[in-house]
Amino acid sequence: MGHFVHMYQYTRAGGGGVTRQPLPGAFLDLVGVLGPRLRAEGRPVTAHTTRHHYQGFDADVLDALLAAGVAVVDPGPETRMRFWGERSRRDMAALAADPVFGPRLEGTVHGHLLPNRPMARARRAGTAITLLPGNEGIAQEVASRVGKLVDTVGGGGMAGAEESLAELETLLDRPTVTALGGIADALAGAGAEGALRRALAAGLPEELAWPELESVYAGFASGAGPEQAEAPLPGVEGVTSTWPVLTVFGRDRAVAVAPDGVRGSCRFTVPEDATMFAVHYVGGSFLVSWTLKPSPYFCDTAVWADRPDEPFAPEQSSGLVPFGGSLDGAYGFQFETADGGGRHSGQRVLRPGGREGIDGDELQLGDGARIWVNGVFNDRAWELADPVSGEPRGPVALPDFPGRPAGADPADPARPADPAHRADPADPADPAPPTAPADPAPPAAEPSETGMSLAREALQLAPLPDGLTGSPLGSRDGLVGTRILFRTRHRDHAPDHYLLESIDGRKALFDIDRPGQEPWGLWAPPEGAAQDVVLAEAETRTGVRAYAADGVLLWELDGHASPRHPRVKPVRKATASGGVALPPAFWYLLRTRDAAGSRALRAVSRETAQALLEAARTGAEALGAAVARELPAVTDPVLARAVAAVAARALRVEERRLALHRRATLLAQAPPVLPRRSVPDGELLPALCGLVSYGQRDAWRRTADVALPATLSALVADGACLAGTIAEEVRRLSPPAPPQDWSQLLGTIDAAAWRAAVAPTPDGERAALIALLDTWADQPFARAGGRWWAGRAAGEVLDGLRARGTTVVSAAVRPGGSERWFVAAAVGDGADDPVPAAAPGARPVRVERDDAARLRALIAAVEEHGPLPVPESAAARFAALTGV
Repeated sequence: MGHFVHMYQYTRAGGGGVTRQPLPGAFLDLVGVLGPRLRAEGRPVTAHTTRHHYQGFDADVLDALLAAGVAVVDPGPETRMRFWGERSRRDMAALAADPVFGPRLEGTVHGHLLPNRPMARARRAGTAITLLPGNEGIAQEVASRVGKLVDTVGGGGMAGAEESLAELETLLDRPTVTALGGIADALAGAGAEGALRRALAAGLPEELAWPELESVYAGFASGAGPEQAEAPLPGVEGVTSTWPVLTVFGRDRAVAVAPDGVRGSCRFTVPEDATMFAVHYVGGSFLVSWTLKPSPYFCDTAVWADRPDEPFAPEQSSGLVPFGGSLDGAYGFQFETADGGGRHSGQRVLRPGGREGIDGDELQLGDGARIWVNGVFNDRAWELADPVSGEPRGPVALPDFPGRPAGADPADPARPADPAHRADPADPADPAPPTAPADPAPPAAEPSETGMSLAREALQLAPLPDGLTGSPLGSRDGLVGTRILFRTRHRDHAPDHYLLESIDGRKALFDIDRPGQEPWGLWAPPEGAAQDVVLAEAETRTGVRAYAADGVLLWELDGHASPRHPRVKPVRKATASGGVALPPAFWYLLRTRDAAGSRALRAVSRETAQALLEAARTGAEALGAAVARELPAVTDPVLARAVAAVAARALRVEERRLALHRRATLLAQAPPVLPRRSVPDGELLPALCGLVSYGQRDAWRRTADVALPATLSALVADGACLAGTIAEEVRRLSPPAPPQDWSQLLGTIDAAAWRAAVAPTPDGERAALIALLDTWADQPFARAGGRWWAGRAAGEVLDGLRARGTTVVSAAVRPGGSERWFVAAAVGDGADDPVPAAAPGARPVRVERDDAARLRALIAAVEEHGPLPVPESAAARFAALTGV
């Protein structure tokens, strides 16, 4: 049995390579027949291997084996499962009920609702219940997923509450709400005051400050033009690092600032048509570089700011870039030399006047006496750099971190795999080295390193600058740093489970929330926060996302832009906090802005959060007064504004929660109107093939809603809304899933009637068409004399018509798109009709005859006498008239 699965899960693809294929239905039947023998044999079946090296389960096969009571080898959660959607031949009941594989099935089916390629539209509405209705095991797993989201709305961080609420707004369709009894009650108890309290108590990014840098930002803002007034940092174009010096530059000037104050500044000129430029602080001087190339990777021309008439082509230029994330500037640990007269630039030290440039080996570590260097993706050990020339002198062990040497893995040629190691890109289930357990289970009190490997390129180590006695990210013996480990086995092409260790001994586990994400720091919020905060990469290259120890998202912060990666507004569900994130290396240098204010936030109560939420309802002025009244210890204006901003976000979350609660309450009730004959879209749409056009439907929707009568339910609800018997909100929520465009049948329903009436139509399609005609006959647009408009328009156009009193029924042409198909009643003689003015492409439809009576008579005739035979003479006559 296992050998057959091994041989036939994949087949050769026509264009080369291999592709999955469903196993024959006869094989699935054979599993049931052989079930007693397989159980008697007592050996588990291996059903995840293939002859093409790829691994994975076929959900149909797995369900058949489990239904027969056969044990199955479990290779671990990293092994994927293929769910065939509408092509599946099993109900998945046994698989969903399995305590091990059931949760993985729910996650797999849930994945079918997500976009499957970079340019795909937004995820589809609904849950695994939508695709597998009536499956108790699936319902239990979905209930767990939804419950966690509701808990986050009511008690997570503010950004987590926003993201969870957005997810719930997508998940909670009619089938899901119906299956999850009590979801409306759960939403009723998830008030936003809980998330507001958690957000304030867990720590806000505005609690950290660098006064000297803020003064520099203010100086740039004062000289910025009005066109930059709305920029996050007016007048600032980017930053570079000569740690602990941060160079902030605009279009024509730069300032180097350190924890103890400004080190220097300069004026410069770069060509107006420069596509990228950067300024680096080097031993009291400034190296200005630029390029005129389109879409550049780095700058190729440089000049020293104090020698503006001597431009040159640097020997090395791959490091001449503004900070742009982990691959453009690493973490920002590019060190100033010990004498302050130069900058370690990877393979050498750059000093004022030098023309060596900056190379791409940006990774550096330091312990105050020595510097180690490395390069991203170089897959080599850390090398000690010569303190004068900066040239690498060979591998030398790094200083110890708590628990074990920081560089034990990188210095060992036989070290375990690191993130640079990649399995076969086509095989996400590439097995790990045999020494790595599949799923380590660390004790709650002290996360274990078992099964973990060192993320070599994520190591951070640096001496604490003079004048600083501590760091918000931890320090020990005058050093700051963080060590990152990752679980060796991972499902996708990048790690998904991490362990962070601060140099002061604090540890935290972290699970990513998007592929490729990496954590980099462990923040201890000031004045005694209950949990440390994991700092990780955001979707933007220089942004930061902060997570509590339980994985709840607390806040997100955008970082500095780079010409190589211009600032684009990401499609995000959470509101970014104010301010701009520094490169990770400089978070070690931040200080507590207002200790008394932070102490007050750590102890904030739910009652205080509720008072702030109530004040937010009355406006910004009242909210500011409430912050001063409820939190008198918060005296710093930046921190007070941050608290008010979070409270204002909480109000928006609360308003959305109340709207979602109302929607869930309506969905939990039975639809006010239902078709007499129900037929799922999986049967209706094929019956209408050729009569209506759905465009490239399958390119945008991974799995059709085959099991749900979405279109017929929408048809009857839309008709009731046009007749004035139900409201727009009730109409919109009535279908169990997004419907298809039935408006194309307006004025052409006779075509569907003829197809239902003639004998060549298959019986299954005829039954679906009869259900459509029976439903159509009850609608207002089947009555003689009716005048209608049908077409497509943007959603905001249709909302405008509704606001002016026009009844319009509509639905999205594609999930996540703004275009809607619509039907509206015509008004008057046409001159005063608002529809053609708002939607010029709308087509008018007039129902001349009594379609209701005609369709009912046709249905009765077909049911009594059977379908009408089509003789050869009729076919010949049709061909002669049409040329078909």
